[in-house]
Amino acid sequence: MDNAEKQKLEESIRNLQTEMKVIFQGFQDILFKVKEDGTILDYRAGDEKLLYIPPQDFLGKKMQEILPSSASQIFNEALQQVNKTQQKVPIHYWLPIAGNNHHFDARLVPFMDHQVIVMVRDTTTEISIEQSLKESQEYLSKVMNAVADPIFVKDRYHKWVLLNDAYCEFMGYKREDLLGKSDFDFFPKEQAEVFWARDEVVFNEVKEDSNEEQFTDAAGVLHIILTKKTLYVDKQGEKFIVGIIRDITQQKIIEESLLESYRKLQRTLEGTANALATALEKRDPYTAGHEKRVAKLACAIAAEMGLSKDTIAGIKLTAFLHDIGKIVVPAEILSKPSRLNEFEYSIVKTHPEVGYEILKELEFPWPVAQVILQHHERLNGTGYPKGLNGESIIKEARIMAVADVTEAMCSHRPYRPSLGIQKALDELKQHSGTLYDPAVVDACITVFTTRNFKFD
Repeated sequence: MDNAEKQKLEESIRNLQTEMKVIFQGFQDILFKVKEDGTILDYRAGDEKLLYIPPQDFLGKKMQEILPSSASQIFNEALQQVNKTQQKVPIHYWLPIAGNNHHFDARLVPFMDHQVIVMVRDTTTEISIEQSLKESQEYLSKVMNAVADPIFVKDRYHKWVLLNDAYCEFMGYKREDLLGKSDFDFFPKEQAEVFWARDEVVFNEVKEDSNEEQFTDAAGVLHIILTKKTLYVDKQGEKFIVGIIRDITQQKIIEESLLESYRKLQRTLEGTANALATALEKRDPYTAGHEKRVAKLACAIAAEMGLSKDTIAGIKLTAFLHDIGKIVVPAEILSKPSRLNEFEYSIVKTHPEVGYEILKELEFPWPVAQVILQHHERLNGTGYPKGLNGESIIKEARIMAVADVTEAMCSHRPYRPSLGIQKALDELKQHSGTLYDPAVVDACITVFTTRNFKFD
């Protein structure tokens, strides 16, 4: 990669970082940036008072280490789920703080560079309010009106019987216009039926319910809200639904912005890798398309092995770049129409290390440079440049090795015609377990014989 291309990539990354800083400034709760293992890298807090532990006591430590065992287990399971699915995961936990239990809602969102964003909100006040509702309706009314989140109470006929000021403001109507009415008096029939059905779940199954839904207020403004409902039974046995609404519109915008920034970075990286692969092909017309064909096969093998979409994306990008080190090999050697002599071959064999040196300083979300360094290593230690063996060769490199060899044997070379796919598969079977990873070989054979894989 020349300096201009490197500068362009670095500028793109800086722009993304600037965008994220702007997003963080509008965040009102607590946000942590952690590694995939839970190590806390950074934080943002709309109010520093929300930090019950000084930053110097948690930065650099794993979130699991600073949480009590019960909360640590919940967080660890959610972190594993995010790493596996690359989807956001909500959790709820509590912490003993100054002799009292504080409840927290958190969302774990996948981020770039194998990192996770953890957005935390202290929900102790909300839960305390829900408990207070059971004691006294008069006391409840005073408490409710002191809370910024909209709160409502419905009777068994789905009619509003108690509302706080925030709910009236949220709906855009006066309290007297809402009391005694139901959702059917203010929402389209289809939406009201959904609200009614969800209320019935709480009434009949005696459970709590939480749903994200869209809501249009009286002014026609669309909101994304999170509604939590719980069943309350008074001393006379009458059932009521107590609901708390949180407007998460801004939070959803932040989440989507973070995910889009991550996707944008992935597209930038893949586009750059593709451009570099194309540039390399110009120096070696006899192997034009090799990198892209290897990428296609390597991704198919990885998918057959059940690897995650994120890992497969990294394999694709790495395949585009796996021969980037050949940029230092003289063109007359690359395009030589006969077999290379020992000296020429020794020059070609330097390309994994050269590729590693070119890319090692770039912070990819995947082990790109390491795979490039190892893609000519072999299971029994006869490969190059380090003579690694077995599990010391990372899985992505073992996949790349099989895809690289298979594509090379199936393609025409100046010094020999294509050997064909059957010959390539026979070669893999013969050396499975010695040169090549058996699981990778089996997956490669399957994609050709069962999945009808084709290079073109």
